Amino acid sequence: MKSASILIFCPNIHGHRPNYCYVVGVWFARNGFSVKLAARRKGSGQLAEEKLFAEMQQRWNVELLEMADAPRNTQAVGGLVPELLALERRLQPAWTFIPDGEGMEVALDGLGACSPASAPHRAAIFSDLLHIYPPARMPGSSGFRRMYNRYYGFPKQRRMLYQWYRDAIWSRLGLTMGFTPNEDFIRRYPCDRLFYLPEICRAWGSQTNVDAEYIGRLCDEYGRFLQQHPDRRVILYFGGWCARHAYDELLRLACEEKDTVFVSCGRRVLGDENFVQDVPALRVALAEEGRIHEVETPFLPDNAFNDMLFNSAPFVLLPYPHYLGPSGVLFQAASYGKPVVVTDQGYMGSLVRRHDIGLCCRSGDRGDFLRAYRTLVRTAPTYTERVRAFSAGYTQAAINRHLAAAFDRF
Repeated sequence: MKSASILIFCPNIHGHRPNYCYVVGVWFARNGFSVKLAARRKGSGQLAEEKLFAEMQQRWNVELLEMADAPRNTQAVGGLVPELLALERRLQPAWTFIPDGEGMEVALDGLGACSPASAPHRAAIFSDLLHIYPPARMPGSSGFRRMYNRYYGFPKQRRMLYQWYRDAIWSRLGLTMGFTPNEDFIRRYPCDRLFYLPEICRAWGSQTNVDAEYIGRLCDEYGRFLQQHPDRRVILYFGGWCARHAYDELLRLACEEKDTVFVSCGRRVLGDENFVQDVPALRVALAEEGRIHEVETPFLPDNAFNDMLFNSAPFVLLPYPHYLGPSGVLFQAASYGKPVVVTDQGYMGSLVRRHDIGLCCRSGDRGDFLRAYRTLVRTAPTYTERVRAFSAGYTQAAINRHLAAAFDRF
């Protein structure tokens, strides 16, 4: 590829998107591109994001272009089209890369139609191509169920979404190519301009030294907790503390299984009904027995504490209810050789069955979840080799290979 510039346009930084910006940006920088990142940064409270962006700027000479707060309602979001066009006119990049394809669908609808002939090539990542799966049983308000059924629930709507991605996306967004981490979608609906890109679960290759004193304190405190429970199995919960990730379910399991301790690292998700109603009593019960260790912390681009967490657990439980998408924690667990328990629906169930890296249980069936848990208690070591082979497809080197294979075609 010739030396040129690339604009990474990501107004909404959340979830895995900082890591996508980092890994993709570093790959372009290593390949001789001048990289410019336009993003709405959340501020110093987002430690991982700030450290990653600082490293991109200092080590890889990435130019950071601060954006104003991205509008949230559909009408106002359309204002991002002229902002992107103005950036492209001013910077004249060879490529514009959009890490959040789903978030930009409405924002950039019609961008292709209004782009000048001299517009750069554009690429985007689409993480949520999930309408190929049968709908999950979805509890909650009737309004939420209607919204869910509109996008996922009926075969006709699922076919319409497929048609949107397969055909209209190229003219509406003016894309040269797209990426998705959903291999199932590509297998079912192959397209010569839609490429597979492995899921990015953490900042692979980050060299930033993140508050060594703070990380050391976390490690020391956790080490003392483990010493107090040398013979108890660790039930590890990693991520936002919320019902949709089965936080309450794993607390309940720890309360019932007296040979365990409950360990979690993440952040509270305020407003979650299950968190408010069920979780406090479960946490108190475990605390009275000294069997709970919780660290409320943002994700950190430093693996020392994560190493302790994942290495202390024989496996990781991810029985997310009514969930069709991937989970960064699954890939994180795999990188440590840990098998998982997931529900039998959507992309997580598909990955676990295809690669035999753990067990599936029926969503909402607690008896089946307990069966899977107790089976993995006995059999976890037999999965290690397969899990490590699976994780080799999600390293930074693997991500780089897929980026190179796609961009070498254009």
